[in-house]
Amino acid sequence: MNVGRLDKYIMIQTKSGSPGWGTDGEWSTFCNCFANVSFSTGNESDTEDQQQSKNTGTIRIRYTPGIKPKMRISYSDRYFEILSVVDVNERNREMILTISEVNR
Repeated sequence: MNVGRLDKYIMIQTKSGSPGWGTDGEWSTFCNCFANVSFSTGNESDTEDQQQSKNTGTIRIRYTPGIKPKMRISYSDRYFEILSVVDVNERNREMILTISEVNR
């Protein structure tokens, strides 16, 4: 991995608390790290007379145990859900996270 390409600072968040009783739980910081962020597509859809765009892409980071698809990424005042987590070559050195933008 070329660490010079990890030029964006991201926050990986996990949902804490238990949903129910009218709450959805709160997001808390799991870790902060430098990453390479790459967007691959942007889809637009009309939902109830509102046009929404949805960016998808990948994020490369150093290996960090415990990251799961139910977590989210906070990056540049935007939020992305983690769709998949891949340990590159299963060597515990680098991870690729497939992401999709979430509308707040």
